[in-house]
Amino acid sequence: MNANIPLLSTSSKPSNPDNAGITFFRLHPTTKQITTEIERLGDLHAIYSNCNCDPYESAEFLDSLQKKHQNGVAIGGPLWSLQTFNNIVGDKSEGSLFVVPAPEPMLENIASRFVVQYKTSYPEGPDPSWFALHAYESIHLIVNTIQATEALTSKSFAETLSEIDYHGPIGRVQFDSVGKWIEPQLKVYKWKNATKSLP
Repeated sequence: MNANIPLLSTSSKPSNPDNAGITFFRLHPTTKQITTEIERLGDLHAIYSNCNCDPYESAEFLDSLQKKHQNGVAIGGPLWSLQTFNNIVGDKSEGSLFVVPAPEPMLENIASRFVVQYKTSYPEGPDPSWFALHAYESIHLIVNTIQATEALTSKSFAETLSEIDYHGPIGRVQFDSVGKWIEPQLKVYKWKNATKSLP
């Protein structure tokens, strides 16, 4: 994409690397950042790690782990946080950990204001997940960038976004020269009785 329209992505990398840090900003940790955190936790706690995105392969991994190591604990990436993942792997998810780039709003006080706003807007809806908070914070980041931009053009918006220093429930947001989130505040949670919980 070469339209010079600034893009704040919450999940993907740029299709054109030349746009990175110019019009493309990534508000999601890189695979390397997530993998590094998973490996750090694995080394620290003797946890079996798996960053596989395929839930069916992850289910096989968890099944194999439970057969070989009765008390083995596994850790995976953000997709392991999905209720769909838990539905697919069933009770094999029990005790497994997952790393996500934003707090789980129902488990962290830092997101209490967001939870109140969400519940007011969607009283019949499901409880918000980190995905909802992440999207909400993305909008706040865009609004703050617009407010900080003097003459709003695609170029000035992108320049302001490249220099932003935002603080919110997802932590501090700053972008490096290629548009990557410098230090995402990765969070770790676990599945307990088919429910997300603090580790």
